[in-house]
Amino acid sequence: MAVHDSPITFSPINKHFSIFPERIPLIDQNSCASIWDLLVDGSRHWKLRDSGFGFYTYGTPSYMDAVESLTYYIYESAQVNCFLRPIFNILCPELVRLLSRQCGVSEQYILPLPFASFPGFHIFAPTFSPDHNMKSSFHHDLQHELILPLIHNVLRFEASNQIELLSFTLPIKLPGSGAGLCFCEESVGVHRLAYAVGEIVLHGGQNSHKIDDGYRCNAGDVRATLQGHAIKTVSGKLFYYW
Repeated sequence: MAVHDSPITFSPINKHFSIFPERIPLIDQNSCASIWDLLVDGSRHWKLRDSGFGFYTYGTPSYMDAVESLTYYIYESAQVNCFLRPIFNILCPELVRLLSRQCGVSEQYILPLPFASFPGFHIFAPTFSPDHNMKSSFHHDLQHELILPLIHNVLRFEASNQIELLSFTLPIKLPGSGAGLCFCEESVGVHRLAYAVGEIVLHGGQNSHKIDDGYRCNAGDVRATLQGHAIKTVSGKLFYYW
């Protein structure tokens, strides 16, 4: 039954993740070092987003590049995915196995969202020490709202438009001072979750969260994290994207 024009209902993949992000070992530090080397090799394809903090993206984040034009996002994704593929091919088997276990989806049904970007990278690599810490703001992950036509595309033959959501971050390289995530628990307050290289952080994306700006990133420090999102359909398919 096609439901292409029906409203989509969104909910977290895992209600626990929607409140408490979870940190799970995924790859070892040698693998992270190899991925960082590949990122450096592809640095000509990084896109500078904030020169003050040396903030780059490698990939096509929908929350930035689909804001003005979905057509532009689709075009950029097709181009940059070609450069990301060698790195993502290293990560993909372990990522798929973990998503299968955590989300209850068979590995064969964990797929890239058609026409979207592969999960990509946030890279902070300042060439000089900023005169103040980066300030981030609490937010909810609403990227899915920017790419609704792509989601409708995979729902054409689904019996329901109910979708579950997931966000994930995998630290590849971190500053000596560390890095992390802040998230809010209703009526309790703000929690801090420290990142660890090679350990993926899963969360529902619908909890209020932000980069933990309590860590300082100085000249010569590097913070590189894989960023991605996923949607799960009622029929048991999971599509990842950025």
